[in-house]
Parts: sequence; C-alpha cells; structure tokens
Amino acid sequence: MLKFKNITKREDFKKYVEWSKIKIEEIEKPHKNQRMWKISDCFGNVWNVLFTGNVDEYRVSYENEFSADILMQGNMVEIHRAIKNGRNLRADRNLKQFTQVALLVSCYNKFGYLK
Repeated sequence: MLKFKNITKREDFKKYVEWSKIKIEEIEKPHKNQRMWKISDCFGNVWNVLFTGNVDEYRVSYENEFSADILMQGNMVEIHRAIKNGRNLRADRNLKQFTQVALLVSCYNKFGYLK
C-alpha cells in the first residue's frame, strides 16, 4: 500500500483541466450502488473511474493495460493494489508508477468533478 498527500490547489487543477480539455461523462454503472465515469483528454487518454460503493474507494483503469484500487480520505491518497499485465502489484516500489493517475482521480473527486 502506497500512501501520500494531495496538496494540489483548486486554481492550479482548474488550469490543468482547461489546458488538457478534460471531458467527464457518467456511463452505465455495473451495479446500482456504484457509479462510473469515462474521463478523456485532448491527448487521447481515456480512463474509466469506478466508485466501488464503499466509502472513498475508487478503481481507475486504462483500457486493458492496468487497473488500480485507490482509497481517498480528505487529502490523503492510498493506492492499495494494482493489476498490470495480469500481475497483482502490492509493493510500494511497484505501485509508484500509478501515483500520477491516483493524484489525478483524487483531484477530480476533491474538486467536485465526479458528481
């Protein structure tokens, strides 16, 4: 489990959203107690973000490349585990590669984009 603090300011993140032309659309949820969004940017990246139904717990995935389980409590972000190339990753040294996407999802949640 990798844990870190999100210190991003609202103004800075808003500039990033405008610059990268972020589009967020809610898509069909797998179960009634869950929510799911498709997030895309001008660079062709498309992430699926799933609210799992548990408090502050999300799963972010990028096509068939990876999925990461993220817990967000206030400014703290925890990456519990990830799956990449069919391998379960749990060690901090392996989870570090997902910090940017976890921070991105944390900011979307923190600043009200995932509503």
